[in-house]
Amino acid sequence: MKKVVAVVLFLAVSFSCPAVCKATKVKVEGRQLLVDDVPFTVKGVCFGSTPVGKGWYPLYDWSKDPDLYNIDFPLIKAMGGNTIRIYDSPTETAAMDAAYDNGIYVIMTWKVDRSTFSIQSVRDEVKEDFLNMVNDWKGHPAILMWCLGNEQNASWNHYGDVKDWYSLVNECAQASRELEGANFHPVTTGNWEEFNIGDTSKLAHDDDMPYLDVWSVQVYRGSSFYDLFSSYTSKSTKPLCITEYGCDSWDAVKNKSNEGAQAEALCNLWTQMEQNLSTFDSNRVCIGGTLHMWADDWCRNQNGSPDWTHNTEGIGHADNLYDSAAVQNWNDEWCGVVSIFPNTYDKIPKKSYYVLRKLWTGEDHLEDAPLFVGGVKNYTNPFSPYRGNTRIEFMLNRLADIKIEIYDIAGKRVRSWSETEDDVVSRIYWNGLHTEITYQIYWDGRDKDNRVVANGVYICRIKAKAKDGNLTEIKYRRIMVLK
Repeated sequence: MKKVVAVVLFLAVSFSCPAVCKATKVKVEGRQLLVDDVPFTVKGVCFGSTPVGKGWYPLYDWSKDPDLYNIDFPLIKAMGGNTIRIYDSPTETAAMDAAYDNGIYVIMTWKVDRSTFSIQSVRDEVKEDFLNMVNDWKGHPAILMWCLGNEQNASWNHYGDVKDWYSLVNECAQASRELEGANFHPVTTGNWEEFNIGDTSKLAHDDDMPYLDVWSVQVYRGSSFYDLFSSYTSKSTKPLCITEYGCDSWDAVKNKSNEGAQAEALCNLWTQMEQNLSTFDSNRVCIGGTLHMWADDWCRNQNGSPDWTHNTEGIGHADNLYDSAAVQNWNDEWCGVVSIFPNTYDKIPKKSYYVLRKLWTGEDHLEDAPLFVGGVKNYTNPFSPYRGNTRIEFMLNRLADIKIEIYDIAGKRVRSWSETEDDVVSRIYWNGLHTEITYQIYWDGRDKDNRVVANGVYICRIKAKAKDGNLTEIKYRRIMVLK
């Protein structure tokens, strides 16, 4: 059967910024963060997107992988995100260009090893490494802030007195200003909770740290921040950024995924943050935050498992979460707002992705709305190749380029179709508000070499890329073959 063809003309414009752009003007005034003199809200994610099987150590260099970030960045943009926090200095300028081209700013972190920060040689090395990073990237327009360290104030991340760490942060922030000049970028530090902030005995009072521009805290208190904002107000006059917060989607009580509970928790957390934003009220304290994390990890909690296994063994206990009745209820590999499909770069938005998109954009614009209307269906299921075909059906709310593929359970592709092939049938109709397109494809249970496949479970993967923008979505359907 022939596919019904619809033709549209569209123009896609892209550019790469380094040749025509310069560093973005970012500064702090009172409790506000200003970008090009306009108050800015950090609507961000901690960017971790290691493909399944690539491992955690040595650290995966995502900046060398355009196939990865060219999928992720448009999805972050479509969610309403404007910031990513990264935990390492990237090696490729093209990756930073891609972030900027998608309207995404970067909080760039220089991670610091556990050490004794009273030793001068250690201090000199940290400062040198940090300033090298600043010097490398200070002219790039995607840079929003520099972040020195990650929870170095926690007891597990330093030896000796924590005041030596805070004095080092202040020294590095001062040196960064001197290196960048008048248009310096703000400096922050990823502080574990609000511990020590405002404490003169720890050299963590504002008067002790005049060159630190923003305090950042990493807070995991469950589905509420509780008294964080009021408590912080009494400790510092600097802006507050929450550089880590979140909730995982693995229910350790029911031992299954619970995207709804994760979405509810993240909705509560962002709503509380929004009520304390300084963007529209300079008397408030918060400039926003970066959610931990963008994508699920498959390599953070090994416990003897390979990094192609999505681990469901908790690594600790988090109070006040939906599954806090479990002893080990914090599942670090399930913290993403998108999940990762094995053997691909594909990201599958969870419920929390759509909740945040509504909170961050305020409206459900069609061009930003999900492409798929509902899920993917097939009839019959299970089916026998010797008794007939199975009809695969799905619906899109606007025109898109599509690719349909069948994989076996090991991730090997056995069959594929594009939208232009004769076997794919589409029907376009008007539902009273906008165009909807239904697609049908009949699979006869044969592979690309026309051999009947073995009994078992197969995955139908459908990828759709909107013709009116960069949004790409993937849906899956399990199909059982029984001869």
